[in-house]
Amino acid sequence: MSPCIGATIWTVTSDMSLNQPILSPLPLAESFEAAIVDRRKAERQLSVFLSAKLMVNALECPCRIQNLSSHGAKIETPLDLRIAEAVTIEFRSDLIAQGKVRWRQDSSAGIEFADRFDIDRLLKRIMPTISRVKPRSPRYQCAIAATITNDDVDYLCEVIDISTSGLKVSGSGRLRRGEIVTVKVEALPPHKAKVIWFEGDHCGLKLQNPFTYDEIRGRLLMGLPLTVGGRS
Repeated sequence: MSPCIGATIWTVTSDMSLNQPILSPLPLAESFEAAIVDRRKAERQLSVFLSAKLMVNALECPCRIQNLSSHGAKIETPLDLRIAEAVTIEFRSDLIAQGKVRWRQDSSAGIEFADRFDIDRLLKRIMPTISRVKPRSPRYQCAIAATITNDDVDYLCEVIDISTSGLKVSGSGRLRRGEIVTVKVEALPPHKAKVIWFEGDHCGLKLQNPFTYDEIRGRLLMGLPLTVGGRS
């Protein structure tokens, strides 16, 4: 039988006595296993169900991350991506990856990252940065009509950016910070929200119950060309 990795090898003399042991030149089992663990950790691939923002040319669209590794990701997207096309994926405001499309099949696409992606950073609990600004979920630029109701009074306004957890609106100068209002974005169900900041005629609303990925995706895809850059 061949000696095991990291085993001590004994030689046997003609009189069947054991000579001084010879240490196997093979690496110790512990070192060998550690090397395998390190390699697998470096190459690990996670099956996930994360939403992110896909940016290609001038288009912004929600996508779903299905598989993720330090080298790339498998995503679900309705956009008609092409092989070798450059894309950007924003997981959150402080975690953005550049890459290229390597394959495409139905609604799935394989993205190869330009630089090694830090999976551990993505999985860690989101903490405020040194500047005390907490990383936020992706936001999407838009121009969508909405109605804000406060004390049975309806105010017409326009949503100029939106995320699953909140929105930025214009034309809302009569609201006050800290108020709880009902916001009805066109083609989306009404939600309760809190007015959290003001800047001129713009204000920020934080939803008490977030929009779902499917709600945001469906609304943003309305009227959005699924081909990129005007391709047919």
